Amino acid sequence: MVAVAVILTGSALLYLSSDRGQAVRDMVTGVDQTPEMSTDPELLSGLQARVIRAYADAYKVARVYGEVANTSQQDCRVAAVELVIRDGSGNELKTMEINVRDIPAGGARSFDVEIGLFDTGFAAEPTVTGAAF
Repeated sequence: MVAVAVILTGSALLYLSSDRGQAVRDMVTGVDQTPEMSTDPELLSGLQARVIRAYADAYKVARVYGEVANTSQQDCRVAAVELVIRDGSGNELKTMEINVRDIPAGGARSFDVEIGLFDTGFAAEPTVTGAAF
């Protein structure tokens, strides 16, 4: 019984220390650990966001799968990405902001976001609006 408790405690601590545990840590501590963002165009020029696929899943929920590439020489702790969702005619349906965390220098980090229920075609336009390095 003690061994099981030790294993469970160790697993929980590993999860909370991981990047995926950030939301859990924020919820438990009541503190948002998101660093202060910069909107300096020179810093942002090394980050490019793109949509890989905009699609409706099996439940007809619209989703956007994309990535943020970091062409700079320094790791990016978090990038703020604005997603503008447009219908097939180009009319804006929705704008939302997401944070993409831990983008390594010279690397990329993907994102997959639920954007709502749409029964017509749609497109998403991502723009990096801020970042913390």
